[in-house]
Amino acid sequence: MNTFLSTTENYDQAVGFSGVGTGVPEGLECVLYQITIGETRQPFAHIDGLSAISTENEILFSIGTVFRIDSVEEWPSGWLISLTLTTEVEERFEMLMKHFLDEIGQKPTLAMLGKFLMMQGDYNRAKRYFEFLLDMNESDTDDEGRVICYKYLANISDEKGEYEKAMYYHHQILNIQQRTLNPDDPYFSQIYNNIAATQMALGQYGEAAKNFELSISYDVQNQSYDKRGLSISYNNVATMYTELGDYTNAAHYYEKALENQLELGLGALKHPDIAIIYHNLATLYDDMKQPERAIQYYEEALTIEKVSLPPEHPARIVTESGLAMAYLQMNNNTLALQTCLAIFDSKLKIHPPNFPSLSKTYMNLGYIYQDSGDFSKAEEQYKIALQINECHRPANHPQTGKKPSVNW
Repeated sequence: MNTFLSTTENYDQAVGFSGVGTGVPEGLECVLYQITIGETRQPFAHIDGLSAISTENEILFSIGTVFRIDSVEEWPSGWLISLTLTTEVEERFEMLMKHFLDEIGQKPTLAMLGKFLMMQGDYNRAKRYFEFLLDMNESDTDDEGRVICYKYLANISDEKGEYEKAMYYHHQILNIQQRTLNPDDPYFSQIYNNIAATQMALGQYGEAAKNFELSISYDVQNQSYDKRGLSISYNNVATMYTELGDYTNAAHYYEKALENQLELGLGALKHPDIAIIYHNLATLYDDMKQPERAIQYYEEALTIEKVSLPPEHPARIVTESGLAMAYLQMNNNTLALQTCLAIFDSKLKIHPPNFPSLSKTYMNLGYIYQDSGDFSKAEEQYKIALQINECHRPANHPQTGKKPSVNW
């Protein structure tokens, strides 16, 4: 497994989730997994005491879990697959698992569970856990706990295109930390970086630039600065310069971000963070009309994401989308269309039809159809992309009312 796996001890509930006996669309099958757990070093946990819905009797299996298939039995309305949890771990997961276990620590918390669910792209469940924690902390003086919840709720809102809501959470964090931290505390770097990233999504580029610079100044002034945090700041500044068409500065900051990540050893770990840098470098060369170099970096990113992320994770889908557009620039329209349609199907499995990132997929389909001479289909895709963008962008956003630009 390269994702967390949520299961239940309640047979009837599992049958209900599987869809057995309810009828499914043609081409799909209902599958119920029965898992036997023995003595194993693989981490799994009963989390019914932590879950917001304790009646689910939930057991959570960790990243890197390996199951042995014992039997496959066909039912009249589905399949029963019997699995046994084994002690075998694929070699490619060893270093990544150690990194995540070190990060989790000896006493995992509900906040940490929410963080990892968010990393896996399960935004709705992550949001549920953080809102539950926030309600628990509402009446006490646990400022640190509230800051953690606000931070990840802001991240989730950003991912879902709810930028005004994200700004609300960012400012809640800023208000708490201005009251509780010293003015020169390095944590302010992260706060201003996150505010700037959301401002950039809102089209407030001038304000975003000021806050990015403020974030970097905190990192550089701090004698024991966090290289990982500085790398994130460099990456976000580079993304802003890419938006503004300043490719020289964008490349400069992406390379600085990549240098920091490699010094931290994240390349050897196949960590998702370094895949983000590779992906953004690929996007930059896409914009510079250098598809060969773009494909090189997309493949670097995808190599890491195939190890560390599940197939339907949004970041992995976006990387594959970039590859599709690079194929188009290389005049391989057939492969570009096949890749893009497969991505579209994957996105619809995990997101509603008006999810923000779907606008980019529609845009890319439009470009492919346009380049292939099918102008009516191209126009149809562009219109859908525009409708999605206008659902999520404020009226004063620089690109509202305009044809969206490809920006992965």
